[in-house]
Amino acid sequence: MEECIYTHEVRGMEKGRSESEREEKFKLLEEIFRELGLPVRFKRVSADRWEAFLGKEFLCSFEVAYTGEAWTFGEWLAYNVARIFACVVEAEFWHILRRLSGRLGLSGEGIGEFLDKCHLYVIGGLGRKLVPLIDFIKKTEVEPKWLRGIGRLPFFVDHFFYSQGDVFVSEPYEMSLRDLKALIAFCESHGLDAKILGFSRWFPGRTFRVVVYPRGRASEDDSRGADEEL
Repeated sequence: MEECIYTHEVRGMEKGRSESEREEKFKLLEEIFRELGLPVRFKRVSADRWEAFLGKEFLCSFEVAYTGEAWTFGEWLAYNVARIFACVVEAEFWHILRRLSGRLGLSGEGIGEFLDKCHLYVIGGLGRKLVPLIDFIKKTEVEPKWLRGIGRLPFFVDHFFYSQGDVFVSEPYEMSLRDLKALIAFCESHGLDAKILGFSRWFPGRTFRVVVYPRGRASEDDSRGADEEL
């Protein structure tokens, strides 16, 4: 049974709420995991004893209080459920991995090679199914106008697709300095812009994303590489 610790420290939007209201909110969180049958036990820790638990073995920690003035209860609930669920999955992964390593008699380089395959197929494979559900850039079959008649691009591309707004996306495992220079030169000569991002669909954690688009079309502030309107 994995243990989550939490505190009832009152701050932000929690001020003015009664103890019974905060307790009711926590019980709902606990009920969700009980209904799912996940091995989680919650332990309440007073704010003045919080630091004493840091560094000890437990699944994760969180505050029953909201963490920001702008958060609603629904946002708080979704945030903490996601965090705890991710920790449960991670703990189960390591538990199974230890058993498999022992059963296969892995040691030394053998463990490293096995972990490499786990990273590729567990994290990357799951990511390939999860990322399209949260990706701001949506696939389309329409080739960008600026790409028509270009022929072969002068820089390396892999696992590419198109998106609305004349956006071209490539998700390679690697690019050389020569490729990067060619990308820059191509964009400058064709009135384009580009971004290189860690967020990718194709085996996340192994590939990165190169987004090429008409200059001025995408936002520089979007961490996933495109405006919501793309």
